[in-house]
Amino acid sequence: MAQFRHRILWLAAILGGVSLSLLMGAFLVYVFAEGRGRDRQVVPLLWLPAMLPLLVAIQLHLRLLRRMWASLGLACPQPSLGWIDEVHYGWVQRYQGYLQQQELDGPPVSARGARVFGGLLLISAVPVAGLPVAAFNLLFQGLFLSQAIRALRFLEASNHREV
Repeated sequence: MAQFRHRILWLAAILGGVSLSLLMGAFLVYVFAEGRGRDRQVVPLLWLPAMLPLLVAIQLHLRLLRRMWASLGLACPQPSLGWIDEVHYGWVQRYQGYLQQQELDGPPVSARGARVFGGLLLISAVPVAGLPVAAFNLLFQGLFLSQAIRALRFLEASNHREV
């Protein structure tokens, strides 16, 4: 597996896609609430194009998660009710255990940050009411992803040294 590079590009693509969709979604909610006649009728048609950057960001996030789990030699957990928590917080726990087992001094990843990010991600899935929570969660998403990408780069570099 090639070394994971360009942390800023991954963060910008994921956070930028989420932010852009949040801004367009908030604007469309405002137009729907305040608009009359044709303005209000156009909003459902524009909702899908407004969410396309979010779909791209989700796809990039899932690719990152698969790569994070693969760096530990594990398969990503199967989707279930507690999947969001297991996939983020569970990875942090296994990462910390892997560092202790291999006696490596890797960059830290906050377990609490992963848990808060996962919880706010679930709350932000509530239609319309979740928009402010999703905007607030951008901070935690950026912090967690930055730490996780740094740890992933460390793991990939340490795996190349062992071979």
